[in-house]
Amino acid sequence: MEALFDYHQFAMARDHFIPQFYLRNFEIPAKPGHVYLYRRGVHPKPKSIRQVAQDEDYYDIKLDDPEVDKEGVDKLLQMSERTAAPVIGKLLTGSLTDLSDADFFHLTWFIGLLGSRVPAVRETIASIQVGIQNRDFKNMLRDETEFAKLVQQHPEMTSEELEKSRTAFLNGDLKLDFKRGGQTEDFLMSAQLQFTEILVDILQRRHWSLIETISSLSFLTSDNPLINMPSPGHPQGETWGVANGDTLLPISPKRALLFVSRRLRDRVIEIHRDKMPELQFYIITNCKSEVYSHVLSKDFQRVLDSTEEGKAQTATVPGA
Repeated sequence: MEALFDYHQFAMARDHFIPQFYLRNFEIPAKPGHVYLYRRGVHPKPKSIRQVAQDEDYYDIKLDDPEVDKEGVDKLLQMSERTAAPVIGKLLTGSLTDLSDADFFHLTWFIGLLGSRVPAVRETIASIQVGIQNRDFKNMLRDETEFAKLVQQHPEMTSEELEKSRTAFLNGDLKLDFKRGGQTEDFLMSAQLQFTEILVDILQRRHWSLIETISSLSFLTSDNPLINMPSPGHPQGETWGVANGDTLLPISPKRALLFVSRRLRDRVIEIHRDKMPELQFYIITNCKSEVYSHVLSKDFQRVLDSTEEGKAQTATVPGA
């Protein structure tokens, strides 16, 4: 018993990057507390909500400073979840007109955090940082004065060796990277929180609508639940994102929030069967690794298997 106690004392905490209360809205009716878990190339199966969308100490601050609350970010997220959960509960059966100004405030910040806290965003920020470092280092290598300084700083290497390395880097045969873990994760998490403020600002300037499927086709969600979609009439072949597209947040198999730059009807908008495959497509292809649903669907798995993690999705939208 003593050994078991010691194990639990030092076991790492599991941080949920998708709130459990949110995922429970998508639980399997016949198996409460579980969702169907979809992964690329793996047959979907029921999985406990407590065991999905989580990672070890994902939000813990790694900086070794006794004055810093290592669980500060986790506490912020938990507070946001507590205030937003009853608001989302109202929208499962009610409408946006049921919400107070305080409700909109709490919900806006919850959605902003939900859209920025996930691993997909952290990996995107990491990729951007690596790209910036490589760009700046290339610019330095192209500058003969700066390269001469580099030669002086590394007397252990011959000028011929450094020149060979410079040529390889400029040709793309060598690339910079930075080591993950430790305070690198603190830096990336800080950038995620800064991205939250951008999302909140965008959400505050968008028109909000509550949409509802009126067919047997349902909404689902993923480990990257805030969905970017092209607006109607978006130019063919041009990219889109949170700044110039529509944004969708499924909140249950029946309902989702839609944020657009144009005013729509104030009442709950009905979504017919012919529109649902397109919405399901964007939800699935927006994921990083996992998709969650209350139903088992070969179509969901087929769409997911047609994508590759970490790559922009260019598959044809159903019905397009």
